[in-house]
Amino acid sequence: MPDHWLSRRLTVLHELLDRSESTYNEVSANVPGAGPEARAAQRMFTEEAEALARSISDRGRVLACIVSHDGFVVAAFGDQQEADTLAAAAHAGLEWASHGAPVGVVHQVVVVGDRHKFVILDLGTLAVSILAPSDENLGELLRS
Repeated sequence: MPDHWLSRRLTVLHELLDRSESTYNEVSANVPGAGPEARAAQRMFTEEAEALARSISDRGRVLACIVSHDGFVVAAFGDQQEADTLAAAAHAGLEWASHGAPVGVVHQVVVVGDRHKFVILDLGTLAVSILAPSDENLGELLRS
């Protein structure tokens, strides 16, 4: 299988998420000195998610790309007019998919309409959402 730009970036994000969750668990278990390390790990994860969204928004005909947490915008790139709506839709889409769709663990949700497509990438505590014209081939666009 050929190396895929988005796959590499998502692998890095999942590794950062694992580190963030691990240090958060240490804080929860009252491990001395774990608080600053947990905040640093979460900050690195969030910054990498924002960098991914920025990179995606700069490609092809992507209209907007946002990072959100529980339906709230963390960062928005491209056309920010619909950022709040996209964040809320990402939260609702992931909630539906994880509880209502018999597909197992959800990694992404894709909705294609007659004008636009909306892709939600689940990153655990964050989601990266992409809005593009319906005819845009995001697979090709995000390959390299």
